[in-house]
Amino acid sequence: MAALIGVLGMIVVVVGLFGFAGSQLASGATGMRDSAMQGVQKVQDWLATNPFGLTSSQLQGYLDQAMSSLRTNSSSITSGAMQVGTTTGHFLVGMIIALIATYFFLAQGGPITRYFVRWLPRPAQAPTFEALRRGWISLGAYARTQVLVAGVDAIGIALGALILGLPFVVPLFVLVFLSSFIPILGAIVSGAVAVLIALVVKGPIMALVMLGIVLLVQQLESHVLQPFLMGKAVSLHPLAVIIAVAVGSFLLGIVGALFAVPVLAVANTVIRYLVSDDPFPALGETWDQENARDRAVAAEDATDEDQPRVGDRQDEQPDDEERLSAR
Repeated sequence: MAALIGVLGMIVVVVGLFGFAGSQLASGATGMRDSAMQGVQKVQDWLATNPFGLTSSQLQGYLDQAMSSLRTNSSSITSGAMQVGTTTGHFLVGMIIALIATYFFLAQGGPITRYFVRWLPRPAQAPTFEALRRGWISLGAYARTQVLVAGVDAIGIALGALILGLPFVVPLFVLVFLSSFIPILGAIVSGAVAVLIALVVKGPIMALVMLGIVLLVQQLESHVLQPFLMGKAVSLHPLAVIIAVAVGSFLLGIVGALFAVPVLAVANTVIRYLVSDDPFPALGETWDQENARDRAVAAEDATDEDQPRVGDRQDEQPDDEERLSAR
């Protein structure tokens, strides 16, 4: 029940944020369109005076060429849109599978882990299980810290937009928060959107001010939050975090940059435990206790079908976070 409430609560929060952001976009679309038309007209006036000195007929000719190019490549655009629709369908199916898997990992993570560990040779079972427990602790620390970093980015940029009187503050907050989980590219895209909104609504001066706010927040993230908070959370040197992101992005692009640090953190914790350098000695060794408990529950289930299953009895044992806090 706790796992179900957690997953459903996450869905409600995410859908609520997107719904609120969508309502703001819908209510401000008319005003934004008028501001955008005014901004385009200002750009045309600027191009006609400084520094290019383009005439209105030349500008209209360039616009006609752009429209002609769009009509010529309409088939390519249509096929690209269809490909985007197919990708969106794959994404939605994958998201549903991920939510179902998340529920079962939260509800019965311990039994699932022990089931697969028992496939290994007996001498390797206990060390592997204990190493995976500690790797999970590091992964949780990384996830919590990444959410903190993304929240600081989103609050900083959204607060700057609110002070400047820009519209769409909530959609901008959601965009920055989600894009902060994608290193480098996410910050560039979200920052560009914020500056573009300021340019359309408030003009070039406010756009430069918004650009300064975005750069300040991103510098705080890149040089303070990411290396030091992330390095402390995953027990990695700040230089290792930077190198991991660089190597991951070089090998696998955005996906590699996104998963480089958590993979390195888990690998570092697992290897340290296997070489007798336990990063979390307070967790203790519980493989034999868990096995004994599983066998006892299995014996009860064999004699009485109404007895709770292994996964239903996890609340009777403290989890790893509670063990660390207690010790």
